Amino acid sequence: MILREAQRAFENKCELPLHVTVDFSPAITQKGIQRQQVGQQLADIIWQSVESVKDQPGNQDQFYIQIERQHDAYFHDIGVFYLNRITDACWSPITSFWVPAAPIDSIQEIIRRKSQNVPGYLSGCDEVWLLILETGSPSSYFDHYEQLRESTFDSAFSRTLVGRISHAEIVELKSEAQ
Repeated sequence: MILREAQRAFENKCELPLHVTVDFSPAITQKGIQRQQVGQQLADIIWQSVESVKDQPGNQDQFYIQIERQHDAYFHDIGVFYLNRITDACWSPITSFWVPAAPIDSIQEIIRRKSQNVPGYLSGCDEVWLLILETGSPSSYFDHYEQLRESTFDSAFSRTLVGRISHAEIVELKSEAQ
């Protein structure tokens, strides 16, 4: 609720589609916390930080701000990321989850399943590519995509790509015709 309030308050001032992560202090779970007031405080912290960097040369296309607030009653760390190619804002709490390595077997299974449809796609075009996208939720993120570049996948597609929304990049996979 605090993040929703902060995002709403920030976007009333500025329409930048930011990716914001917040490490809340344990005190935030206490009863009696004025969530709207704390959300406004968070929005103000982010607004001031963004205002101080967004117009600097080199920050027109992207910037990253790390705000450490070690002795703050509500927030420990705040990360603010802007990339002009990302159009959807994402405000989320930092949670203690482990980001697994990209699962080679799972990616191969997706490619195999999707490859069954290639003949139907080819009726309307000469070449068919497969783009696998992260969904944008933290639970869909994987790490170590560089290991995927070392593997060769069986694919009926002309090109097989992975879109990493979290990093605004496309990873092309090596593939062999099935």
